[in-house]
Amino acid sequence: MICHLTKPVEVHTLALVYAAPISLDLLEERFPNEEAARAFLERERWPTGPVCPHCENRDTVYSVKANPQARIRSGLFKCGSCKSTFTVTVGTVMEDSHIPLRKWLAAFYLYSESRGAIKVAQLKEKLRLGSYRSAKHLSDRIRLACYGEVDDDGASAPTAHALVCPVQSKSARRAGG
Repeated sequence: MICHLTKPVEVHTLALVYAAPISLDLLEERFPNEEAARAFLERERWPTGPVCPHCENRDTVYSVKANPQARIRSGLFKCGSCKSTFTVTVGTVMEDSHIPLRKWLAAFYLYSESRGAIKVAQLKEKLRLGSYRSAKHLSDRIRLACYGEVDDDGASAPTAHALVCPVQSKSARRAGG
């Protein structure tokens, strides 16, 4: 599945938000909660409205109202054509992750700022992640999307459109195709 930014990014991954270099503090102000981060990703991924990642339908996609009692999360959409549900993260490196979207956006910013040379321990510290394992997971997924493979040297810089990168679905990775 191809999921990319619709506009080129020149300076930083989040240059769409600020034209000049920014800091993590400014980034946290821009995305004070998960809803703000989700809204940003939805605007960037679907500038003309949501598109089903399963059948690419855009005409009969509708938003499902969040209901914590029924375990329906916010940001959920349903396709009227294929009847599947999805969020903005489906088909991206953020799919099936429990790491908050705000942390993902900050991680993309840090990778872009450091030209991909940030260490996992630094990522854990700067993002205040709970464990090294979470930081490693985040790092591996970003590197997989940007470089197509995961290695430990961090020599290459991420591509400018790495915010929402092409990625194979989980089931396709398991099937080996």
